[in-house]
Amino acid sequence: MKFFALRVLYGTLAGLCVGVLAGAIELTYLTYAQLKLLMTPAQWSALFGAGIALYGMFGAGVGGAVALLLAPLTGRGPKAQYFREVMNRDMLAPTLAPVIGVSLAVMGWTCLSPWILAGLRAEGGTTWALAVAGFIAVVAALWGLTLFRLLRRRDEGQAGAVPLWLPVPIVVMVLFIGGVVRPPAGGKGFGSHVNPALPNLVLITLDTYRADHLSWLGHPDASTPTLDYFARKNVMFTDAVAPIPETAPSHASMLTGLHPLDHRVLDNASPLPEDLDTLAEYLGDQGYSTGAFVSAYSLDRDLRLDQGFMVYDDDFSGRIRGFNDLALRRLTIWLGFRFGKPAQMAELERPAPLTNERAREWLMRHYSENFFLWVHYFEPHAPYIPHGLDGFEDNGRPGSPRVDHVAILDERRNDYSADEAQALQRLYAEECSYLDRQVGELLLLLEEYDVFDSSVIVIVGDHGESLGEHDIQFSHMGLYDPSIRVPFMIRAPALAGEPARVDTQVRVQDVFPTALRLLGFRYAATMDGRDLVPLIRGEEEADRSALLVGRMGKLGTGLWVGLRKDNFKYLRSPPPEAAEEFYWLETDPRELDDAADRAEQPVQAARTWVNSAIGATSVEESGSVDDLSPEQQERLRMLGYVE
Repeated sequence: MKFFALRVLYGTLAGLCVGVLAGAIELTYLTYAQLKLLMTPAQWSALFGAGIALYGMFGAGVGGAVALLLAPLTGRGPKAQYFREVMNRDMLAPTLAPVIGVSLAVMGWTCLSPWILAGLRAEGGTTWALAVAGFIAVVAALWGLTLFRLLRRRDEGQAGAVPLWLPVPIVVMVLFIGGVVRPPAGGKGFGSHVNPALPNLVLITLDTYRADHLSWLGHPDASTPTLDYFARKNVMFTDAVAPIPETAPSHASMLTGLHPLDHRVLDNASPLPEDLDTLAEYLGDQGYSTGAFVSAYSLDRDLRLDQGFMVYDDDFSGRIRGFNDLALRRLTIWLGFRFGKPAQMAELERPAPLTNERAREWLMRHYSENFFLWVHYFEPHAPYIPHGLDGFEDNGRPGSPRVDHVAILDERRNDYSADEAQALQRLYAEECSYLDRQVGELLLLLEEYDVFDSSVIVIVGDHGESLGEHDIQFSHMGLYDPSIRVPFMIRAPALAGEPARVDTQVRVQDVFPTALRLLGFRYAATMDGRDLVPLIRGEEEADRSALLVGRMGKLGTGLWVGLRKDNFKYLRSPPPEAAEEFYWLETDPRELDDAADRAEQPVQAARTWVNSAIGATSVEESGSVDDLSPEQQERLRMLGYVE
């Protein structure tokens, strides 16, 4: 029985060692090739420690199970006697020493990684960084070898003196984890690139924010003093539209200056092609430090919107940053979705205060450099929840709302009583008011670090939200104005002077070329977006015609297409119906009077324009829910994108 237990024990230890080694390899690759989270040495250590523990436990479980299955096969015959004689002497040292040695090496890599990254990014620092890495490997190898010799001598009944230097790596590791020793600054993105003549860029994106939910425009419920003040003192575009009412495609247009038909991100599950240049890539090439802090799964870095960002913080892991990036952890999440575990909103979005806190951590490291900071907020997006703001007491307090929108969405119903509809509209208004306060906190943060006046600040929505208009209930489906009109305002040193109100139609893809112009750069590539500075300065009045694409229902039902100009909108449903709608926006801003049968010539002209714009693509038939994994389907369903 003792021999049987020893075989299982050593099998478990062997599996533990293999698991730790596998975890070390994956964590090293993840950290230096994929992980773009903002992490301190202590947080890095926590991730590595949790990862090693996870892989170690998994490996130990597999090793123990295999040993348990094989034990009867090795318990008989001449080999069994040999194993009984040598196992105690020959197995303990070579099993335990690698486990502890590999663990120490991994933790050493973790603690010194800020130095290594700084060295690799600094000019001529590659050799130095490799030398540091080699030093870690040598120390870990010596430590493991010494431990191995001590264990062997103990197994052989011999006493051995413990080398005085043996605890040193542990002490150094504790100093790093405790933050007593801190990494130096240096290299690109670590404080070396400073050109006072170049402004910074701060992009603030408001997810699902209707253009009319600003209190200065007269909305009866929304209270938005921050956005009101910003709009009055700077440049406000009163007629800005998104080319598509979905989060990832609209943000892809902001970051590339391209229409969704050109960058091919037509839903929240399609990745951005790697061959496209992004705003972050361009500014990174100019020496800017780039950081992004997003608040929803629909902007997960798997969609490749992280291109060009040195930090792309989309982490909703909870206490241990980056834990959900581990392959083994992703496997457990996938299995949970596969076998019916419902998605939790905490796994899909991050509250604005936490996003602001991450942005603060990044800014305190990079405020003295030229930087591009993108902060994305998700609060107005469904489900709407109460925040206990003054004036919204009838919405209830968190945990006991008057209308539980989370429960309504979970029931997957689309019918609301008049009281429910009114309560949900109030909840949405409170979410907008709450977000206004979070934007105010971020702007105060910029002032705290004395970069507010030296930065180009762009505040823009990615799409709107229908609150019952056209029978679209608390969703942003369709191409009617509640779903595509967004707030859009800019502050820039180059625009100092009198505030401007621009009533001409603009598009969110105009963010890219306009931001570069205000930063003082020229971009030669052809794009759909247009520089808005001449429009702001009154040098031109040209209307930016907007080609629209979007869904009216669930994925797989095809995409609507349309054309919006200052004075009219043309819409067409997917084939085979291809039904057309036409609205004169000046006299019918709520799009209630379909004039398609009374405006033959304008409809024909709009039809020709749209057909020419979409060309021979099959956009009207694209988008299938069958192309999504069960995990993607469940997460997007929780966010309202899959019905």
